[in-house]
Amino acid sequence: MKNMIVTALKLFGRNKAFLFSVTIIPTLLFLLMTVLLPYTKKHSVSVINHTDDKAIENSINGIDGINIVEAKEDKIAELITRGTIELAVVINEDPETGFAVAQIYNSGDSEIYDAVELAVSYASDSSQNSITSVNSSDRGTHNLMNTLPFMLYKFIEGASVLGAMIIADRKKHIKDRIMLSCISPVTYISGMTMVYFICSCFGSGLYCLVGGIMNYDFGMRYPIHYFIMLCFVNLFSASFYIFAATLVNSEESLQGVSTLVLISAFFSGMLFPFDYMPKVFKMIGNYCPQRWIVKGIENIQVSGTFSAAFPQIGLVFTLTLIFLIIGVYRNNKIINVRY
Repeated sequence: MKNMIVTALKLFGRNKAFLFSVTIIPTLLFLLMTVLLPYTKKHSVSVINHTDDKAIENSINGIDGINIVEAKEDKIAELITRGTIELAVVINEDPETGFAVAQIYNSGDSEIYDAVELAVSYASDSSQNSITSVNSSDRGTHNLMNTLPFMLYKFIEGASVLGAMIIADRKKHIKDRIMLSCISPVTYISGMTMVYFICSCFGSGLYCLVGGIMNYDFGMRYPIHYFIMLCFVNLFSASFYIFAATLVNSEESLQGVSTLVLISAFFSGMLFPFDYMPKVFKMIGNYCPQRWIVKGIENIQVSGTFSAAFPQIGLVFTLTLIFLIIGVYRNNKIINVRY
């Protein structure tokens, strides 16, 4: 295994396009999407009304571009810190005047704070209510979820280089010579996969590091959880292209198989809001690995614990094992039949 890993590392090292595609390109793409997509996501706001007066609540609901999220009052600070919501409005009755009093909790850098404050002030002027403001916590300056769909697509598609190298080894009889040295197909595939996985995780780490340096909001309490989810993405992508490499005979044909990644991304809600997609599309999307990954990240953001993503991680890991087992089996069978 050690010799196979060293050999694979040398092969990957000679492929400058591979090193560039799994390390530098994701970060460059991230920076590009940062500029192009700063306002593509709806703003999440919680409204907690302890009174019978609906004036303030209705005024906030009338703001375009916001999504009302249910929340408990004692969880507001935690939800804002994790990025689940941008701000919260708590409406109570003033015991002295009997009028509704609205308190706005936010991180201090919300893009929609002024709009919410204006809506509350307008409702207050109409119904003699009042408003106070409270800054509750610090968050990153931009939401990393804006770039997530593009980054997931890039990380999954990046393993096409691994599939292309497996096909090239097969066509050039390099794999035959490796097999003659008493290296099993499992060892061969494992060595190649391990090297790719390490390199791709390095690229994911660089991507997360840049996001941390630029003070991006990961939407979760511990950004390391975001990185771990990306590592699962890299492992899945490797297994998918190992399997795909057994279905075609050329690097050109492999690109055709890669379109499945784009198609499944469409149905999984990575490119369009999943909640607004037709019911049939949602049914298809629920069986797409990208949907499991995105859902897992969303679960971590909402719950604050990594264990909330275990069901989705289990699905991704199971499919990864299936692709690896079939890929190794078919890869060995192709060698025996063709050569």
